[in-house]
Amino acid sequence: AMDNRGMTPLQRACDAGRAEVVSILLQRGADPAQAPDEDGFTSLMCASESYQRDGSDHVAVIRLLLKNGRVPVDARGHRGETALWWACHAGHTERVRVLVLEGRADHAKADDQGITPMAVAEHRGRRDCVRLLQVRGQSKLLLV
Repeated sequence: AMDNRGMTPLQRACDAGRAEVVSILLQRGADPAQAPDEDGFTSLMCASESYQRDGSDHVAVIRLLLKNGRVPVDARGHRGETALWWACHAGHTERVRVLVLEGRADHAKADDQGITPMAVAEHRGRRDCVRLLQVRGQSKLLLV
């Protein structure tokens, strides 16, 4: 079932950061790899970009999606943006950390205009995200 934005219940729960609902939906067979909504957002992108609300835990949602094993971490949106790109855009440092260190998200994957997650973080003044990606770039050889 989709809502008026073409979002599935799983995408909506990811967007809201409702880890307990996401957990139940995944247990009941909701597909986190499902096609993006009308805005080109996958479940992981919804969890990576969405703003913080009371009682929301987007980091826990991202971990649940990653643990599920069927989530394409580096899937691209309508303009080539990945979940990591969106997390950097929004300046969600903890989500960036989890995507990169636990999800092995490709920090060099640019959007259709050639803008990388690092570049979008720099442009928007997300200094903590930039630092995290710099460390990841330098330590890539050690983490393989």
